[in-house]
Amino acid sequence: MVRRMASRLEQQCERYLRSAYGLSWPQFQVLRELSVERPTMLQRVNDAVYCTRGNLAAIIDRLERDGWLERFRLQGDRRVVMLSLTEKGAQVTAIEAELRARIREWLEPVWREAQEIQEYLGVLLRDMTDPLAAEEALKPKERLVAAS
Repeated sequence: MVRRMASRLEQQCERYLRSAYGLSWPQFQVLRELSVERPTMLQRVNDAVYCTRGNLAAIIDRLERDGWLERFRLQGDRRVVMLSLTEKGAQVTAIEAELRARIREWLEPVWREAQEIQEYLGVLLRDMTDPLAAEEALKPKERLVAAS
């Protein structure tokens, strides 16, 4: 259920990015990664953005073609490929802020329920990873009262 919700939200994000900027979700992820550290080694982006090398190469080709980033070789070691945002690509921080605002708008009607679910999932994760916390959390009545 959580995966389906995340997938649906990702689809909405991608529709917004495509219509407003002509970017796919994976392209946006690459740009975000590049905005953290500039310039960045291609290998670092490959490790951070979960996709195949072939797919990443195609994404970078399109981003370079469309003027979002530039690719160059490291002067001291020509084997190392570096990526850097262009002036156009540097907009990614503002684009991310816009996207976050859109996500808040989309989630506004269910925000309180989503926060409650997030809290319950956090408790579940804690209980699954910390048996002592789980035992403490299962004391009768206290847990039921807190949940209602």
